[in-house]
Amino acid sequence: MRSIMDVKDKIRFPMSAETFVEIQEYISCKTIDYKDKELLSMAVELMNQQYDSGYIGAPPIPVADVIKSTFADAGAMTSFMKPEVQNCAEVISCWCMLAYLLGRKRGGYTNV
Repeated sequence: MRSIMDVKDKIRFPMSAETFVEIQEYISCKTIDYKDKELLSMAVELMNQQYDSGYIGAPPIPVADVIKSTFADAGAMTSFMKPEVQNCAEVISCWCMLAYLLGRKRGGYTNV
């Protein structure tokens, strides 16, 4: 079974969308389609924003709220409530928190 630990050396922020897609394809043993690559690209933007916030000592962005409001603005709350979308939002939020914490660490903050 493939693990995130197999690709831990690729996890660097700021991260490119291409690198994140490579990591996801490796872990899932699947090729990610264009539509999902676009979603992951948006997620990487959020991750990099979180990293920057952590690095400068700003509070974290409420990623779950950003994702929810994006769906609401698009009139897609029915889609947002689907379990697979909820799971994806949760995974993106976790990656964003990792980016934030790494940003704080690299920014020299000790309470990480």
